[in-house]
Amino acid sequence: GRRPPVSQWRTAPSWAGLVHELPLEPLDREAGGALLAELGIDEESAGRLVAATHGNPLALTLAASAARTHGAVAIRQNEIQDVMQELAMLFLEDVEDAPTREALQCAGVARRITRSLLRAFSLDDRELFESLRALPFVDARRDGLCLHDAVREAMAQTLKASDPERFHACRCRAWRQLRDESRSASRDDVWRYTADMLYLISNPVVREAFFPSDHRDCAVEAAGLDDAEAIRTIALEHDGPEGASALDVWWRYRPDAFKVVRDRDDQVVGFYCMSEVADIPDGVRRGDPVTEAWFNHFDDEPPAQAGSCLFLRRWLSLESGDAPSAEQAASWLDVKRAYMELRPGLQRVYLTVADLAPYAEVATELGFAPLLDMPVELGDRTFLTAHLDFGPDSVDGWITGLVGAELGVGAGGLLDHDRKALVLDGEEVALTRLEYGLATYLESLDEATATRDAILE
Repeated sequence: GRRPPVSQWRTAPSWAGLVHELPLEPLDREAGGALLAELGIDEESAGRLVAATHGNPLALTLAASAARTHGAVAIRQNEIQDVMQELAMLFLEDVEDAPTREALQCAGVARRITRSLLRAFSLDDRELFESLRALPFVDARRDGLCLHDAVREAMAQTLKASDPERFHACRCRAWRQLRDESRSASRDDVWRYTADMLYLISNPVVREAFFPSDHRDCAVEAAGLDDAEAIRTIALEHDGPEGASALDVWWRYRPDAFKVVRDRDDQVVGFYCMSEVADIPDGVRRGDPVTEAWFNHFDDEPPAQAGSCLFLRRWLSLESGDAPSAEQAASWLDVKRAYMELRPGLQRVYLTVADLAPYAEVATELGFAPLLDMPVELGDRTFLTAHLDFGPDSVDGWITGLVGAELGVGAGGLLDHDRKALVLDGEEVALTRLEYGLATYLESLDEATATRDAILE
């Protein structure tokens, strides 16, 4: 059933041991493709549909039906939109009142929903939060409410198609609320706000890098001594003996720089290694040619502002190496949490990959610049370097720029047009209507000079 068991089934003594919950989760690419093949969908279209619907079985069945309705087996973008709209209507059948429907559509733009976000959407946070919690496709977690992926995607796409202004306004308001809350977030909550803010970026390249459609649950945690063998096995597989030996140097001097990625069975399926420059001992610099090259570049071309620098020495997945994967996405989110913890002093990050091509587009979107003139040879493998300079506003300015490029807010401008405020050093200064009008006029002039008569007029 779509609705969860009533609580008495779990708590009544006479029912003890008689109830077992088996959550039916989204299908992976292979299983989703097999289902669509049985429904007459070709392999290429099936792959795109599984990604678009996040493997939701109902959505996949609707997709196959939509393809037949359009008289073609190949799935085009307009047919995917039809599927999402139909799926949204089916989910909304469970929602009886209009305010909850509106809240559900607004919730589709965010990774998780909190009372404060509902208030930011100008909605009643008390009644609507409980109404959303009661829906069968909403999970209540300790840090908020989460819509099932297929529902969230359907709601977001339907709102975007039917009311693009409302869709844009919801994303802007969510960004401001999350930005304000993240400034005072505890260390344990920083990663949540990092993921929340990155989720607001709708650029498909960036979204796929951080929230892959081929979703697998992964946990990232500090590596223990018992993980050394698994880390070395992965390094040998993808970086060869010389590359693994360079990472051995890191393990010898800085084992605390390693994080491992575990799957649901608690097996190590990936890892990454990262450290602040100031915490790297000379033994690592002398024993690892990649680290030595980064130190040389950092010494020759230091950041414009004084601050800390991170060396993201390596990330690897057991299956995919340093290619895009669910393990890489989990690592990247954890790395971004570290970015947030080091703000506002963090100024630069270095990383290395064996092949820049798979990351060229996403790296450009995120602001990384390749250093093609400093490759490092380790055995038969060449390692290339890219680095990111955050700029004068550190991590906050960097993320603001990423979101601002899409939303047109907080992108380094002096005016916040939605709040009619001046933004100076990240702080808002409220403006009167006359002050805001004058500021808007001056902004519209770009580099032109304003005459006294024009200002008075």
